[in-house]
Amino acid sequence: QGTVEDDEQVKDLYAFLGEKKILYQSNPEKKKSLPFSAPLILEKGSNTVIVTARDNWNLQNSEMWMIYYQ
Repeated sequence: QGTVEDDEQVKDLYAFLGEKKILYQSNPEKKKSLPFSAPLILEKGSNTVIVTARDNWNLQNSEMWMIYYQ
């Protein structure tokens, strides 16, 4: 879970666990921040999580985490 923020407006966000999209969330209220939460069902070994957010100008930023699960 987390929150994405922009100085003007967050348009939407999406998240991947490996190659699988686990979340898409739009921001119909056109606010400057957008809280999100997504369940993670991890596989043994390395797991990559990428969250990407876009603003009202379609500029995007991504954060990536590597999670090792035994």
